[in-house]
Amino acid sequence: MNVAHENRGRTAFAWALEREYARVVVMDADRSHDPTEIGHLLEAADRADVVVGSRYVPGGGVENWALRRRIQSRGGCTYARLILGLPIRDLTGGFKCWTRAALQALDLDGVDAHGYAFQIEMTYRAIRAGMTVSEVPIVFRERR
Repeated sequence: MNVAHENRGRTAFAWALEREYARVVVMDADRSHDPTEIGHLLEAADRADVVVGSRYVPGGGVENWALRRRIQSRGGCTYARLILGLPIRDLTGGFKCWTRAALQALDLDGVDAHGYAFQIEMTYRAIRAGMTVSEVPIVFRERR
């Protein structure tokens, strides 16, 4: 990810809000997220403001990752969770469903982070704003 990626993300959120979409699903476009799992995120969004597709809750996981990448990913998520005091286990994942209310409540232009930290900051801001954030299990597959 780079700065342009996050700017496109903020632009896409603004575009969806302008068109009054009720929910916005964000996912990687490299087939690492299975689009058939979108329904699980949408269903969970009936009860939460933000839904995180999580590799690190029971039923979730990763496929075809080297041990080093598994350690880095899990370690980064654990570190961020502990430092920020957040209950979410998969803070760096990019498979999420945002409700309209959640996106409207956040100052998208004020999000400063880049790369994986963008995902962390967005979720952190949602929780700090009092939003309900839940996780549903997903399987993340190595990029193709």
